[in-house]
Amino acid sequence: MRFSFKSSLLSLAAALVALCFCRSAKADLVVDQLNAGTEGSVSFTGDYLWQSFQPSADNISGAGFIMYSNAGGGSRQFFVGIFSDNPSTAPGSLLASGSVSATTGNWADVFWNSTALTPGGTYYLGLLSTNPQDSAFSLSFTVGNAYAPGKMGFGTFPVNADYDLTFRTYASVPDVMSTAAILGVTLTGLALIRRRSKGGFNREGR
Repeated sequence: MRFSFKSSLLSLAAALVALCFCRSAKADLVVDQLNAGTEGSVSFTGDYLWQSFQPSADNISGAGFIMYSNAGGGSRQFFVGIFSDNPSTAPGSLLASGSVSATTGNWADVFWNSTALTPGGTYYLGLLSTNPQDSAFSLSFTVGNAYAPGKMGFGTFPVNADYDLTFRTYASVPDVMSTAAILGVTLTGLALIRRRSKGGFNREGR
């Protein structure tokens, strides 16, 4: 039986590169910014309710909020956008967006493709009901400046410097552990091939 160590090495090396590339294309979602309290509620119509925030990550892949109450019952549909400026005065600053159906008392999360942000920069999470004249719902917020890096606002003005929307943002991070596991399995395979090649097989192409 003839065995080519060099060809097997090249095959495994190529497989390693391909697998690592595939895994690097996959990312895990983590919560980047979070203000989780529910100390009050706010209703709004006709314009954006927004929350400014400062990301720690260099990207954003989603965001969420909590609908405090819904007098109409059932669920409500919301447009959710990330803006580089106040969404009411600069709607063209939209960076990423999606829509989500919210139910009372639960987190309503929406996700999109990872969008680059500058860590520490100021951005705006803008929320808009798909029925802009409907005020029969309210969203949760906190008092006491619970989220110091930002503030809640409606339209062109902040609601109150001490008020913050209950919200969270998501960032994508590389799936490092899976890539490391692939590397470990591949290196183990190479070691086994080398060991078998020293056990009596003819090694060609060296």
